[in-house]
Amino acid sequence: MLYERLQTLCEERAEKITPVLEGLGIATSATGRWKKGTLPTGDKLILLADYFNVSIDFLLGRTNERIKSTEHEIAEHKQLSEQEEELIDGYRKLNPRMKHDIMTMIYSEADKAERIGDGRKRAGTA
Repeated sequence: MLYERLQTLCEERAEKITPVLEGLGIATSATGRWKKGTLPTGDKLILLADYFNVSIDFLLGRTNERIKSTEHEIAEHKQLSEQEEELIDGYRKLNPRMKHDIMTMIYSEADKAERIGDGRKRAGTA
């Protein structure tokens, strides 16, 4: 399913799969495995989803809705602060690899903040 979705997405953009993969730093030899149903690693799925601006679930055929869940959540969110809007606008201008790096950092920092918050709750200081 993944390979077929990639083919369709590339066709819609008048692009070929090989140059897209090369541009993302993904080995083009992977397509043979994908045709047989083997799935790429999570980091490669993120790069592909970001590049095509679709969800990973869409790439994997788990849904036919292309919109990324974060965009869907943002659309449902009534008001964003000016800073949040600037962050989103800036993020959308980044290339897929930079988006991946930013998301990795955000998840890492959020995890740290959550662990600190949990520690404070247990100590009774929160």
